[in-house]
Amino acid sequence: NGFIKSASPIVDLYADRIELNVEAKQQNIEFEKLGVGDYLIKASSGFAQEGWYIETPKDANGNVLFSVIYETLENGDISVKTYKKKFDLETASIVADLDSPVDITEGRWIDIRLQALPPINYEMPTSKTPADFQPTGIAQAVSEMMNGTEQ
Repeated sequence: NGFIKSASPIVDLYADRIELNVEAKQQNIEFEKLGVGDYLIKASSGFAQEGWYIETPKDANGNVLFSVIYETLENGDISVKTYKKKFDLETASIVADLDSPVDITEGRWIDIRLQALPPINYEMPTSKTPADFQPTGIAQAVSEMMNGTEQ
């Protein structure tokens, strides 16, 4: 529904660059512009699996500014291509004019929501000291070491 959770990795795709939110910066995402309206997002976790995953710019009436065709390539990279719009008489709908690529409008961007990285599970190191030798508090441990006493 367009709601961005704070934990959603989001890439803002502009005509000449990308901007990453904090969560997306945890990934080693790279951007490459292959030509007019032809963009590649590399080394990401891929599109989000639940909820929305791409949002294109619209005018004040809710009409998209240009057509967007996107896909995940075999190597996992995300391809995004932008085109002028045209009216298709057969389907009576607005479609991408594949003969007329255009760059993303200046000052606008495409939001791409990525799959979150799995949480990192840290294991707490285990002590090699037997439990019956571990003091109950740091002050007690320091005191015993300095006095050379045991309880």
